Amino acid sequence: MKLDNTYVDKFFNIKTYIYSLTHGLTFVFTKQTNSSEYIIDLNFKAGAYFEKLLNLPNGTAHLLEHLMEGKPNSFLETFAKLDDYKRGNRERARVYSNASTGRSLLSFNSSANIKAIERMCTLLLWKVTDPTFAIDNFLESEKGIVSGEIDREQADKDNADLVYEQTFFKEYTGDFLVKVLGTKETVASITKDHLLLLFRTLIRSDNALLTIKGPTLTKKMKSFVAELDTLLNKDKIHSQVPEYPDRGLNGDFKYKCFKSKQTQGIFISYAVVHNLSRQMDHKQDRKNILIDRFTGWSLNEFLREEKKLVYSAAVVNGSTPIHAAIRGFSTITSKENLPAVLENIYSFIFENGWKNYMFSERGKTWLNDQVSGYIFKTDVGINADYAESKGIDYFLNEFLAYDYDVAKKEMQDMKVEDIAEIFEIRYLQSKPKVWFSSNFAQAEIMPVFKASKLFKKLSEK
Repeated sequence: MKLDNTYVDKFFNIKTYIYSLTHGLTFVFTKQTNSSEYIIDLNFKAGAYFEKLLNLPNGTAHLLEHLMEGKPNSFLETFAKLDDYKRGNRERARVYSNASTGRSLLSFNSSANIKAIERMCTLLLWKVTDPTFAIDNFLESEKGIVSGEIDREQADKDNADLVYEQTFFKEYTGDFLVKVLGTKETVASITKDHLLLLFRTLIRSDNALLTIKGPTLTKKMKSFVAELDTLLNKDKIHSQVPEYPDRGLNGDFKYKCFKSKQTQGIFISYAVVHNLSRQMDHKQDRKNILIDRFTGWSLNEFLREEKKLVYSAAVVNGSTPIHAAIRGFSTITSKENLPAVLENIYSFIFENGWKNYMFSERGKTWLNDQVSGYIFKTDVGINADYAESKGIDYFLNEFLAYDYDVAKKEMQDMKVEDIAEIFEIRYLQSKPKVWFSSNFAQAEIMPVFKASKLFKKLSEK
């Protein structure tokens, strides 16, 4: 086990170690000395997107996850034995375990009191051993369970998240926008050979990330990591490690009106998209955080308190399916107020309404308050997925080495002009994706939008 990197998080006062193993396993350990819990996560680049690379039916990765996590295996041959192994009693700690599949990753997760660490490690080894036993005994019945899971999903046309992605990002994410569960037809067509091909090709050491967060890394745990690295290298098909598509972003102005029975009023999202940095730029990172907070604060002041048009405005802070950030704002208004809201969004962005807040005495006081909150930090709990999130940053991109002392200095030196620069780049030099969601027909929303100064400005070349 070779130590490749270390990372000291001075905000939380914890240290993370990054190791590489003989057969390619990436191992990330976060030491939280005062913790009474271990959290173990094992991730593979084996999500639904990679099914097409192996010519597998859609849903194969998700079905394999079900069979490896929730079903008896060659070590625990019955549900009773599996349950008994994980359950606690008055003399031993219980073990929680679960698994999930996304477009990118197939993941196994477990947590328990430190007294259960050896059972946690053993259980994970058993899960990722050849799944033939579970496939032979439970394949057809598990297809029925997955079919029931598919029944719970919204139809594609009613799925707001899916329509949003397909509208704004399809041309550069392409076939990455695959359904994770598959369809009833594709799941029914999955065979034992399909499942074993995915297992032997993608569930392997050099395509895996193991993360552990806990109080110490014992000799037995190091032995477990080495054993896992060896096990995941056994009887594998060593094709090229899969990569994600890396296409350029489309910066064009786009818009969509989505009909949703669940939406009260008219929901408006105004967001721009930009590539995520693969390296940590502390000053840029602080600027992005501050401009998000400024936008939320100033639009609330403008649209709610001054204009009395909305109840609130919120920050849009998300990510696209592949390596890009979505940043902007959202609000909800009535049909009657829609023309005025669009007019005032135009005024706020393009007629210097934002400057009236940013460069005012209140704006300067607001900035000083934000800087104060960062310098004089308060206790913040460490997320359960801390080690996993750091590990995935390293596994999928490059390690983002955040240094609280450097970030603190950047915040201390921050000026209003620094924030203004980012506002101009984000809102004056970039074309947004504008999304409307309501229970009104498109014909009632789009003519109002297209008649607005905002639409005409955004449509300029």
